[in-house]
Amino acid sequence: MRSFFPILILIGALLFSPTAFSDIIITEVAPSGGGGFTEDWVELQNIGTVAQDLTGWALGNLNPDGFPESRRFDFPGITVDVNQRVVIHFSYGISDTVINDNNPGYWDLYVNGNEDDLPIEFETIVIYNDSDTIVDAVIYQLASSSYCDSDVNTLEDLGEWIRFPSEEQEDENIYFDPFVKYSQGYGIRRISRVDSNTSLDWTPVAKDQMTPGGDNLSTLIGDKFEISQNFPNPYIPSEYPVTKIKLTVSEAVSIKLKIYDLNGALIKIMLDNETLQPGQYLFTWDGKNDKGREVQSGTFLIMATDGSETKIKKMTILR
Repeated sequence: MRSFFPILILIGALLFSPTAFSDIIITEVAPSGGGGFTEDWVELQNIGTVAQDLTGWALGNLNPDGFPESRRFDFPGITVDVNQRVVIHFSYGISDTVINDNNPGYWDLYVNGNEDDLPIEFETIVIYNDSDTIVDAVIYQLASSSYCDSDVNTLEDLGEWIRFPSEEQEDENIYFDPFVKYSQGYGIRRISRVDSNTSLDWTPVAKDQMTPGGDNLSTLIGDKFEISQNFPNPYIPSEYPVTKIKLTVSEAVSIKLKIYDLNGALIKIMLDNETLQPGQYLFTWDGKNDKGREVQSGTFLIMATDGSETKIKKMTILR
């Protein structure tokens, strides 16, 4: 199966160094309205550590081959502060780009044109930055729909930015994960703040339970820090240059982040008691120890600790 998924798109990764970043992600999608709005809408949130100017950014979609197709909506020159939300409404004839106007606390934007309504059956939602790079995306499909062929079902839990099928099968359709199924009368909501971009990060939610502009993610961090499962896992160095790890910090804390083998031997130091401010931090590992030598196949432990609390994830390397 591994040969079918050779392409991993790594966005903004810096090798072995923690990086504070601005990260605009999609948090809710309402293909048939919800949360008090009759029109369709998409919600975004800045989960990064710095404010983000959206000048030149756009909401778009992918064509049937899984490649960028169109820019549905070009963002006005607004700046989204840390943890701030943006709701894009597909409502004809309305224009409102003023924060704290109709809906205090979040940007309230409108797409002018009823032809741009979100389809219910199947759609790709893609965010492009000012370099036309995809920074986040989600594909949804009505559970009762047979719009896509059965191959799409294999995408459901695979991971981040996987192209399917392989380049050798270019005559077939190509899709991107995450791929989320939902039911009529529902929308979809992101339930993971670490943005690992799998279908497990999303859940269907009834229309009357949707919360456009609400901070759905702030309650997901209960501890001082959380460590996400590395991706890809298993990590196959011959197919992927690095595996990546995200660390989410809810308050200033000194962190040690290290990789051990199952015998307790230290393999790699990623952080050594460094103080991190609230936000998300991205680390990547190329499967080499602190001496620059490749480690062998096996199971390893990713361990993060602040001295009083320790979080551990298991990681597998296959060579």
